[in-house]
This record gives sequence, structure tokens and C-alpha cells, in this order.
Amino acid sequence: MVLSSCGGPSTSEQALVAVALTNSERIDSVEGVEQIADQICSLEQSDEEAVVFATTEDAAIASVFCPDLAENAITRDEAYLAALDDDGVRSEFAADRAAIAAAERTCAELDEGAEAQGSEAQRIAIDWFCPAYSEAFVVLTIASVDGTFVLIDDDERFATRCTGDGGYSDLNASTAVIVRDREGTELSRTDLGAGVGERGKCTFSFTLRDVSEGAPGDIYVLEVGDRGEISYSFLELLIPGAVALSIGD
Repeated sequence: MVLSSCGGPSTSEQALVAVALTNSERIDSVEGVEQIADQICSLEQSDEEAVVFATTEDAAIASVFCPDLAENAITRDEAYLAALDDDGVRSEFAADRAAIAAAERTCAELDEGAEAQGSEAQRIAIDWFCPAYSEAFVVLTIASVDGTFVLIDDDERFATRCTGDGGYSDLNASTAVIVRDREGTELSRTDLGAGVGERGKCTFSFTLRDVSEGAPGDIYVLEVGDRGEISYSFLELLIPGAVALSIGD
């Protein structure tokens, strides 16, 4: 490897300057630059796929030592964001930096012993940031859960409004419907909504969105307001008509 040029900074010194411009704290010596250059400049370039550099520092070093390779290369972050785009899940994140931070957090949690399961976006993150977990990782189903809640009160007429009275005054359009796991972690929430009334009965229909498979013990605890709890498995939540609750006379 040529390390110097007559009358100016060496190639390694030029690369070190390029790395410094990325605000890197990982590489701070000529020796470190040369070691990485040996690794990345030996990568084989495919006509069909771009070379992917793990970091922006790698790309900066390649731009000096092997510019032909670097010309059509992309960073790991760019490849990850493109994969999110391809799967239509990039919009789950408010910004690119949020997506990258989430990927790093996912890998850190796996390193700390978390279960290798999660969303499609997490699978993509693992493929690019910690591929050692890719084979074991399971993508969990995420679903919307439809349900009904019927308030029965023979003393009431609900034709014009669906609002409980007396002992049922806490039941109305804004009453919360929440599903939690057995440890109390909230998984999804909605309101009962307007409801459809008739004499002596009011029927509320609701949808809990983005409920994920994989809750501890496969236990999902559903609660309407402060009216008690009922437990389901994930498959039970998905059965049409299974989440059908009622209260009253």
C-alpha cells in the first residue's frame, strides 16, 4: 500500500482527515485507517449489487484508498433504510435517525438476552446491524382486533344517545378500551365510540389496532373502563365475534 506522496500528505493522512470529517471517535490514527483500508479495499464488487460499507468512516477511507470501489458503494445505514422502503415500513419512523436508533436498540436488547422476535422492521434491522440473530428471529403477526360491548338497561331508551345513566354513567363514547399483557404493559387502546342505541340496549363497536403476537404466556387482558378484565389468547382475539362483551340486566 502506498502511504505517502511527494510534496503533500500521505494517502493515510488524507484518509484520516476524511474520517475526521465524519465526526468519528472510533478511528484516530494512521494505523487504524490503514488496517480498515486493507479490509474494505479487498472487497469484491458485483455488477448487480453495490458494495455496502458498515460505517460512514469506512466509506470515507474507501473514497481515498480505493475510489473506484467507493464510487458505487453505499453505507449500511443507507442499505437498511432502502430495505425499510422496499418492505413499506419506513413510515413507521418519524425520521431516518429514529429508524437507525431503533435498529441499534433492537440489537442491544438482543445482546442483553431479549427474545429473538418482533416486527418486520426489526427483522430488517437485525439483517443489517446484527445478522448473527437473523436465523433465530421470528416475525410476529400484528393485527387489528374488532369487538363489541353491549350495555343493557331496561329502564333506558338509547334511541337518541348511547350513554349510560345511574350506575352505568361511566359508559359512553369516550370510555377507554385497553388491551394489556399479563404484566400490565399496554399493547393497544381505543374508545368505545358513539354506539348504536335502541330501547333498553346500546351496542358499541370498537377496533384495537396494532396488537402484536408474542405477549408473555400468550395472555391478552382486555378491559372496558373500570368494568373488570377478561383474558384471551392471541388466536382467540382474531376469531370474528369472539370479543363480545356485555353488561347490565
